[in-house]
Amino acid sequence: MNNYFITGLLAVAVSFAQIFLKIGVTETMSVNDISLTRISFIIKFFTNSYIFLGILIYIICALIWLWILSSSDLGKSYIILSLSFIFVPLLSYLFLSEDLSISQFVGIIFIVFGVVMVSSRN
Repeated sequence: MNNYFITGLLAVAVSFAQIFLKIGVTETMSVNDISLTRISFIIKFFTNSYIFLGILIYIICALIWLWILSSSDLGKSYIILSLSFIFVPLLSYLFLSEDLSISQFVGIIFIVFGVVMVSSRN
């Protein structure tokens, strides 16, 4: 499999990690924070399955990223990784019912254009 394709998959994976972290933090913060002691809040925070999954995805992606860095151009790989700036707003719209503004949509188009320009072969 092409390293740049794997980098694109990493962009998708870290975007999902962001969604899981957002859901987990929202769930954790929605409890009555005042009644929880600091220790119990930390335990509740780190035992949340969404937060755990988000962190786990990040750890796995970091290990894969190190492998990619060992055999690919950093400049090109990092630009492909910027596809996460496209996936996070789209996934937030789909799974978190967040708004997707026209300016975000225009920015997404510019990012796609930039990634295509940089990753195309000369």
